[in-house]
Amino acid sequence: MIESERAWGPKYSANGTHLGYIRDTDLIVENVQAKERKLLAKRVNRYNWCWGVGNSRVFYIRDGFLVCEFSLQSQTERILHSASPEQGGGPLHVVCSPDGSLLGYCIDDWFTTIDLRTGETRKRFKCGHYFLAFDWNASGICYVDALDGDQRTNARLMVFNPSRETSTPIAEGVFAFPSWASDSQIIVRKGNAELWLYSVADGTGSKLFGP
Repeated sequence: MIESERAWGPKYSANGTHLGYIRDTDLIVENVQAKERKLLAKRVNRYNWCWGVGNSRVFYIRDGFLVCEFSLQSQTERILHSASPEQGGGPLHVVCSPDGSLLGYCIDDWFTTIDLRTGETRKRFKCGHYFLAFDWNASGICYVDALDGDQRTNARLMVFNPSRETSTPIAEGVFAFPSWASDSQIIVRKGNAELWLYSVADGTGSKLFGP
């Protein structure tokens, strides 16, 4: 059973058999049925980890510059990418593609993907915003991008299409932390106290929560 006062960012695996979370800076995964707990990695930021598509893989950034994969089946860690700690800007915010073949993360203001089969890395799009977050489904990658160089307030809500290599603006506002609500709608924080739902097709928005 997790210690709720010390657990950050709990996420279930897709089949619900495992629960992962950050305790202090430790990445912990629990087998829900067996009630077994395992420490996967130390020095992991609470925003910098995600489940793989197949329930048996966990991806994370540890020590600020190592992009890693942990297999729950083999109980082994694989380092996918090692950034230079001397450069100052390490990788951030891992996210897995819907088919499980690619892992995305931001480094040096670029959303970059690594092919999990070949190890090939590619820069995809620029993404400069203080509240970095990405969500990836069959419709693409939703994210927020800074307007006029202001990385903390005004932003564009964007969707990147990996097959076309294009980014489409959906709306503008004081946005943070977008995620897909469905294949055609994005939920995003607006301001400090509101949640909004936006249509990808026409950019119309409706407030779900807030004053």
